[in-house]
Amino acid sequence: MATPRRPADHARVAVLGGGVAGSLVVSALARVAVPSLLVDNGSHPIDDRRWGTWLPIGTTEPAVARSWHRLEVRSGTGHLALGLREHRYAEISGEALREATDEAMDRSGGRRLTARVLGVVDHGDSVVVTTSTGDVVSDLVLDSTGVLPGELQQPRAWMSFEGWEVECDLPAFDPGSMVLMDFRVPQCGGLAFVYTVPTTPARALVELTTISASCPASPSGPSSLAMSGTLTAHLDAVVGRGRYRVVREERGTIPLRPRVVRAVTGSTLAIGAAAGLVKASTGYGWPLMRRDAEAIAAQVAQGLPMVGVRRRSRHVALDEVFLRLAADDPESLATALPLLFARNPADLVLRFLAEETSPLEELRLVSSLPVGPFAAAATRVLAQHLR
Repeated sequence: MATPRRPADHARVAVLGGGVAGSLVVSALARVAVPSLLVDNGSHPIDDRRWGTWLPIGTTEPAVARSWHRLEVRSGTGHLALGLREHRYAEISGEALREATDEAMDRSGGRRLTARVLGVVDHGDSVVVTTSTGDVVSDLVLDSTGVLPGELQQPRAWMSFEGWEVECDLPAFDPGSMVLMDFRVPQCGGLAFVYTVPTTPARALVELTTISASCPASPSGPSSLAMSGTLTAHLDAVVGRGRYRVVREERGTIPLRPRVVRAVTGSTLAIGAAAGLVKASTGYGWPLMRRDAEAIAAQVAQGLPMVGVRRRSRHVALDEVFLRLAADDPESLATALPLLFARNPADLVLRFLAEETSPLEELRLVSSLPVGPFAAAATRVLAQHLR
């Protein structure tokens, strides 16, 4: 039996999609006393999800499950232990994020609507969102589902990850420090590293990440079997063969697009990955999405046009160079990234990765890297754009 359609709902702001981007913007709007209607079909629940990110010290984020003030970067040539002064690395709990979003909506008079979005039509003075249960008439619409017309380029690369939560027979991890990047894995067909998020001395999430120019579904892309073999070999070397048990697995793929034309009209705006706010060189979305949500909330509260944050062209260009080098010369990139942390304060590098540095700071960071591989990658990117 078909779900009966209700009379049209009305909302000041309709937010489409209840993932990270939607949740962040709902909470940001609530902080400026703007109620929102969060439309989500419930097909991708976030309660069991976890996200890693870095947050400035003093940032209030109720969804943080645990955090670290020390990072490690490991490679075949050494081990860097990095103390953070301005940031903490945080694990975000999906369940806590959902609860915080619901509390924010309760405070501001917002609510959830469980429905599938079928289309959006901007009439100028109002926007009609057609859903599986009825129409929503809203003044403004923020869309993280990709239903708005936009211009998505073909991915320049793909980030694939295979993560195992493991329990060990003996203490094997330092719960006071998380391993941001461990390059002691084969660099075959793209950049590869492992990051480790410890829970206790004997339990951690250990995740292999690869950045490759080949789609994982293609014959030349990283296969799940190959990634599992690499992760097994890494754990055997770090923990010891037979001394750990896999209690949970996660895997996925993120298309990496440095340039995204953001879908926007006078009353609608794309947010999240649909707006190009997953940084192509890192796969992290939280820093950009959080800043975008705060900007949108301020613009709505002041009656200004919704534009969110606009990525600077130099950051997009740097992402393109990074992805080109990851595809063409991953060994050089695996050597350069530890140097970036070894030659610069860790907090400065994290601000750089969050696109919060000045041109002068970026010049300092780039000049600390080997010139040859990056110059060659930049030349190839430029040549591609000139075709």
